[in-house]
Amino acid sequence: MKEFDAPDRRKQYKPFKEKVPPEWKAEDLPPLITPEGQGFIPLFSAAHWVAVCGGTCEPNSKDEGLWPRVYRELLDAICSGEVSVVGSRIGAADEKLELKPELFIGCAIQYPYPIEDFEWNFADDELVLRSFAYDDEDDWRNGFSDALVDREGQGWSRLMARKSDVRRLWPFTVSSASRTGAPGRPPSIFYCENELRRRVERLEIKDTLKAEAEYLETWFRTTHPNEKPVKAASIRTKIGTEYRKAINLKKAGI
Repeated sequence: MKEFDAPDRRKQYKPFKEKVPPEWKAEDLPPLITPEGQGFIPLFSAAHWVAVCGGTCEPNSKDEGLWPRVYRELLDAICSGEVSVVGSRIGAADEKLELKPELFIGCAIQYPYPIEDFEWNFADDELVLRSFAYDDEDDWRNGFSDALVDREGQGWSRLMARKSDVRRLWPFTVSSASRTGAPGRPPSIFYCENELRRRVERLEIKDTLKAEAEYLETWFRTTHPNEKPVKAASIRTKIGTEYRKAINLKKAGI
């Protein structure tokens, strides 16, 4: 059996050119798999973790931008090398290989739930990320796994993300992802907190808290234009303690 010849047992998984109504419900989601411990989790499970803020918020099924936002954020981290992904080469032995980040750059995405119809309007050898909800091991091994493939179905399947990378970039807790945010998306300030942590790791933070907060305000407005804006003053209050610890370590050369 070829990788994508498995019977179509679930309504949301239709051929590329078949029209699928953009309807799904939050209860359609499988149980949440957390990125705890060592090892890897299915790529969908990493996206699911981000979409529901680690289980602290309910996804809004009417928000058509939910999955595109989540997968774009996840792929940005993969393309920059911040999240390692392994997979199996389709048609070869089931050996896990680490995929090069550049394979994901600019790739189109077929989302796990029918937010929008998907038609193959690309070159035959262009890679597309096909993502499927992880329900159980049998389905996952019989074609319903995340895959990076070309038009002929050649590429890599059973894609998995490193748990420690996901946990580091999206360390959801009740304190950092409030339950009072809009359904299906974390509060705006959360994105700024995550970006601060990435900037700390890259040694890119500004020399003053005020400058860093102003940078994050501009960054958020540019990268998340459809989200509720957040002011520099609010960012400064929220990140103050974390920023001061980071700047002290930076000045000490640690």
